[in-house]
Amino acid sequence: MSGTNTDWITDRPPTAENETELKSIIESHNKWLLDEGGTQADLRGANLRGADLSGADLSLANLSGANLRGADLSDANLSGADLHRADLRGASVLFAMIGKYAITATATYTYIGCQRLANSDWLMLSFDDAEKMDNKAGEWWRMHRDIVFSMIRACEMMHWVKLSTEAER
Repeated sequence: MSGTNTDWITDRPPTAENETELKSIIESHNKWLLDEGGTQADLRGANLRGADLSGADLSLANLSGANLRGADLSDANLSGADLHRADLRGASVLFAMIGKYAITATATYTYIGCQRLANSDWLMLSFDDAEKMDNKAGEWWRMHRDIVFSMIRACEMMHWVKLSTEAER
């Protein structure tokens, strides 16, 4: 597997050493995304349970089968990432494929297709504004807006609950 050290991709709990290695993998992945060398992140089956991946650019990363339970994915870019069989229970992100658009919702931003907007902007988006983004997007927005709103609110609630729980400790 390029970009990973498979020794820590097990069911073991993450350690500080693993977190340093993960940061290195993400840095290399970012270089790869910019065509500046580096390697594509291959985190198949990785134990990323509870990992702080907030703000990470994991677009096009292979996260299939990864344990992302309780991971903080707020502001993370997961566009085109392979999340097949990934365990996202309790993670601060929701993913859905509705029609021709992949939707990735986090506590602060949501991606629909290649469009990334702050959640507040999606919640105020008009049908006409959606139509300007892509041909037929206005029609899609009319049909699926309520689902997107529910995903956004669920992510915001999960993030709020996580922050409240941490504050109580």
